[in-house]
Amino acid sequence: MTTQATNARLWVGCLPLLVALCLFFGCGSSEPMGKVTGTLLLEGQPLPAGHGVVFMEPTSGDVSYSMTDAQGRFSLKDELPVGHYEVSVRPIDPEVAMEEVSAEALIDNPELAKKGEFVFDFPRHYGEPSTSGLKYEVKEGENDFTIGLKKQAAP
Repeated sequence: MTTQATNARLWVGCLPLLVALCLFFGCGSSEPMGKVTGTLLLEGQPLPAGHGVVFMEPTSGDVSYSMTDAQGRFSLKDELPVGHYEVSVRPIDPEVAMEEVSAEALIDNPELAKKGEFVFDFPRHYGEPSTSGLKYEVKEGENDFTIGLKKQAAP
């Protein structure tokens, strides 16, 4: 028997063991992820539909966004790696199709969120992740947050 034939049989014989090890230990490194949902409140009352909620991890730049529904509920478009996130809230022009505007585009070009004559019904500092003061830890699995905004800016 040739060396090539022996090597081929050896690989074929080891294949089930390699598959089993891969399934048991994992084939690659997959980081723990969290799904984020929640409610956006202003002075304890749900904000109306159309407000944007953006979660951004300041070091890695991981980001996901959602728009609120009529009850102030949101569900981020993408799962996020486990970690600490800064959150921003912005009024969004309902004429802008959110499928066409990425979270990165909103962060890079805040004017997209200001299109039209929208007025912040809460202090503007909530509109930027670094100044909002809204920080949440995303854990593995389901995460449901209540994000409470105040009409008056903190002193």
